[in-house]
Amino acid sequence: NQEESVARGCALQAAILSPLYKVRDFKVEDTSPFAINIGWMGSGSAAAPPADGAKDEDGDAHMSAPDVEGEWKTSTVFPAGSPMNTLKTLTFY
Repeated sequence: NQEESVARGCALQAAILSPLYKVRDFKVEDTSPFAINIGWMGSGSAAAPPADGAKDEDGDAHMSAPDVEGEWKTSTVFPAGSPMNTLKTLTFY
């Protein structure tokens, strides 16, 4: 219930700000219950990047083995249970 959640949050914030109450420190961590995947059709690139997870001299990680023409490829960007508000930059070439 959204209204109840807002009301509880307001009451907790009021207790935290009040000098009359002592509230234990707590931390809320929001995680995604589902994995986030991307998929693409292989283009048959000539240059073979390093193996999955390997990094080149710039520190960039490669997501998969070289593309095979017409083969469907997928890669997990965020695994299940990863924290929300996480940023990743993907470069497609």
